[in-house]
Amino acid sequence: RNEGSTDYATIPEVTLAGDFVIEFDLHLTELYDWNTVIDSSLEPNLNECWVYANGAIGVRLGGIADAQALVTPSGLIEAGRLYNIRLCREGAIESVIIDGVVAASRNKPLGNGVSIDGIFGRNASNSKLKGILANLKIYDNGTLVRNYPINDGKNILANAATALGSELDGLTYALTTAIGGVA
Repeated sequence: RNEGSTDYATIPEVTLAGDFVIEFDLHLTELYDWNTVIDSSLEPNLNECWVYANGAIGVRLGGIADAQALVTPSGLIEAGRLYNIRLCREGAIESVIIDGVVAASRNKPLGNGVSIDGIFGRNASNSKLKGILANLKIYDNGTLVRNYPINDGKNILANAATALGSELDGLTYALTTAIGGVA
């Protein structure tokens, strides 16, 4: 849950070179200007997804100085509702899928790949997300490489797609938390 003025979260950078899926659940408490959902500090404005005040989703999924965004029709996202969002690239086809329905797609030649390391927004215009981003999953060429489930009993963003993420539970997690996050 993010209040939307100063907070953001970072994850270890993930670079996706070919086909990928970025999936998450999204609940916005309000729509304003634009709400940054995911982004990258490495290539500002090239790898990001945001929701406009008119309820459209815009994405830039890599490319060489590609200022053109794939944008859904307006009115698809409303404040106060929970949505499942999937950002996909298969071959040269990029798609935005909302609750299982393709909302926008295009045929775009592959660019430089996609790097993601921020969620809830961190871009230069400070358009941070007001709401909840949950159950973030990132697949690279069909392999789940990141999985950040909600309500996993942890006070940290643990990647459940790796051994480290799955090991941070039970006694190990309790001891890690008790000694200030250092295992």
